[in-house]
Amino acid sequence: MKLFREDAGFTSDFNDAWNQSEGYLAFVVRQRQYLRDEKGLQFENPRCVLIAGFGLPEDKLTRLREKQTFAYSISIFTYDHLLETAHHIFDLARTAHDKIVPSNRAGGLDKLTRRCSCRPPRCRSDAAAERQGRWAAKTRMSSI
Repeated sequence: MKLFREDAGFTSDFNDAWNQSEGYLAFVVRQRQYLRDEKGLQFENPRCVLIAGFGLPEDKLTRLREKQTFAYSISIFTYDHLLETAHHIFDLARTAHDKIVPSNRAGGLDKLTRRCSCRPPRCRSDAAAERQGRWAAKTRMSSI
């Protein structure tokens, strides 16, 4: 979905997605009792995450952040940001794994913990960046 028109305004597709997010949030607020009693769902502070766009220049990212500040319950993530966040989570998990399970030179299971002493697999873009001897600053996705 294209996010911006030529005049730097938001496209109707983006506005439709934004309005749909607001509609879902309004439904949750209006139907709180029904969702709790009939569906077993309880929402104290409902939030919505809108994922759209990738490879945006800084000025357009600023426009998205400005729009987000007016609706505290809607967060906007670009695919770039989502991918970067996933990399950080995997790095954190890898670090935690290394602290919990010390390396076993022979590989396999650690006898004390019965956990695998190997690292979790990395995604292809990480492996390619490491082969080049550096971490990719930003990962561009060719198609979503």
